[in-house]
Amino acid sequence: MSVLPLYHRVFLSLRDRIVNGIYDCREPMPGENSLCEEFNVSRATIRRALGLLEEEGLVDRRQGARTYAKAIGYKASLQRSNLDLLSRKKSHLDILPGDISQHYKVVTPDKQLWRQFRKQDKLGRVERVRESKGKPYCFVVTFMPLEIAARIDWENLGPKPVITAVVEAGYDFVKVEQTITATVSDEVSAAAMQAPIGSPLLRVSGLFVAADGNAIMRKDGYFHPNSFEYSMTLYKDEAQ
Repeated sequence: MSVLPLYHRVFLSLRDRIVNGIYDCREPMPGENSLCEEFNVSRATIRRALGLLEEEGLVDRRQGARTYAKAIGYKASLQRSNLDLLSRKKSHLDILPGDISQHYKVVTPDKQLWRQFRKQDKLGRVERVRESKGKPYCFVVTFMPLEIAARIDWENLGPKPVITAVVEAGYDFVKVEQTITATVSDEVSAAAMQAPIGSPLLRVSGLFVAADGNAIMRKDGYFHPNSFEYSMTLYKDEAQ
């Protein structure tokens, strides 16, 4: 059984229809009763899904009136972004705006981190949550050697990306080993993203490696999957 709540599944279906132009912005969308019958859900579920669409700026809703899809050129609060952009060093503030809360502590690494950071017994860990309009949309966990963490002023870091602070502290990198995986929220990420435990998330992990081959930082970003998309172009091999 899917861990995605019913209202969110309805929201995703309606969102795709609006983005793909299925609903004409000049005509009202199907009423709540019609949507209830189509998706076999309650009116409360439909209203919650429509509420999410309204939060994204995808529909116009007025009490006592019909719901209208907005034109395709909308600017949503959680508008989809290409995941490729997340690895670009100079674009973090444009891609991930909003207010930030953070928490730093020293932790014992798991086996994977222990190998990646060449058997260091302790690492610095900082958790950062980015919010837009009071709602979290991005949860980032960053790990780094204690000698690097000690050179960063965490209390006054503000919205500056952690990797920028690391580079400014004198630890540059030559490559980023990035992976994008599907996962589900655990107790920590669920609390940070204000989502039920087991909710689907996208994890974008980047291991920042210096010229000497040592890792200076690992960043694990968690995002709601409906907020991002991955695009690629394939070309036909004429030799085949």
